[in-house]
Amino acid sequence: MGDAERACVELAAVVDAQTRILGAGHTMTLRSKSALGEALAAMGDLDGARAQLEAVLAASSELEPFDIASSHERLAVVLMRLCDFAGSLRQAELAFELRHEISGEDHMNTLTALGNLACMHRNVGNHDEAHRLIMRFVSIALRDPRRFSNVSVRRTLATWLAYSYSDGLGPEFLPLLPALQAGWFQTGAMSDGSDESVIAVFLFHRVAAAIRFEGGLLAEALHSLGFVEQMLERTPGLAEFAKNGLASTCPALVGGLAKIRKVLRVWRQFALDSGK
Repeated sequence: MGDAERACVELAAVVDAQTRILGAGHTMTLRSKSALGEALAAMGDLDGARAQLEAVLAASSELEPFDIASSHERLAVVLMRLCDFAGSLRQAELAFELRHEISGEDHMNTLTALGNLACMHRNVGNHDEAHRLIMRFVSIALRDPRRFSNVSVRRTLATWLAYSYSDGLGPEFLPLLPALQAGWFQTGAMSDGSDESVIAVFLFHRVAAAIRFEGGLLAEALHSLGFVEQMLERTPGLAEFAKNGLASTCPALVGGLAKIRKVLRVWRQFALDSGK
């Protein structure tokens, strides 16, 4: 029995016991049901996860707003995986509204919910609204560099940088790249060693290299390219993501690295020769 399956079995037993002792509508029972829904989703039982989470939200009057927001977020992910993008967007909207009401705009949970909402808008084709929301996300993130220590923030920024580049909006991010990169360095959070964090760092520098190159900032592009090449050399498996994973995240970046590398090296040699 794998970890995900074991977690489902254990949580199902907890829910069963709490239902018998406390009742199906008790706060603790509903919290356990929400956790069970997340565990079922991790195991791939999306219909079962949806049923659990919808049951929780149907009885949400017994829950604290924080618990309700968490369940909306979990259901949004499940519905997205079920390709119910409109339903997923609605759940993400409800989650963001609650997070904003509970904690305010600057809280990390609200910022994460904002990034999720932007993704859901993009999924249904609302590209203008998605872009507006992610620029709001970036503005909030830059208010406090400590936010860059959160892996969710780093992943969202890197992914949206790639999305924006694919959508032809890379130039809008060009003036923001120094501040974004500085935020990551200031927190010592370029990577915490997890696969998710490593990919976020790689993606950020890979897109930054392309945006800076196309924007004519060749020295800065060369700097970003240096990070990309170092990571490819040091991180097993990253080359596979660079070859295949980018195809789904940012098709415009697949290939093209050799061209950038060649042009930048010629430019660097020219600069060195000119300085003699």
